[in-house]
Amino acid sequence: MTQTDDDLTEALAGERRLLDPHCRADPACLRALLHPDFREYGASGNVWTREDVLQRLPRNPQINGQASGFHAEHLSPEVIQVTFTITGARASLRSSLWVRQGEGPWQMRFHQATLLPST
Repeated sequence: MTQTDDDLTEALAGERRLLDPHCRADPACLRALLHPDFREYGASGNVWTREDVLQRLPRNPQINGQASGFHAEHLSPEVIQVTFTITGARASLRSSLWVRQGEGPWQMRFHQATLLPST
């Protein structure tokens, strides 16, 4: 499998979809984008699984803040890291790992949010 700009674009598009309240409220959209073995280390200190996200996000689909500074890079042919910042009252740095098996879709396998210090 070759690394292409199309892959980076697809992972970035997936990341942005996961920030969209319409997708966050739709379990089918979440299932399509989250890998079955997904894990999140939240800014709260909690560890979330795919099933946890499928249960909690549709009930509260809004994000608190604005996403900016998106960057994507290949870590290997099958892994892309996406990083960005959420600004607002609970500003945080975000990092996601996107994986693809064969010719399947890119799916988020891991996400971490790290709170930024208050100013």
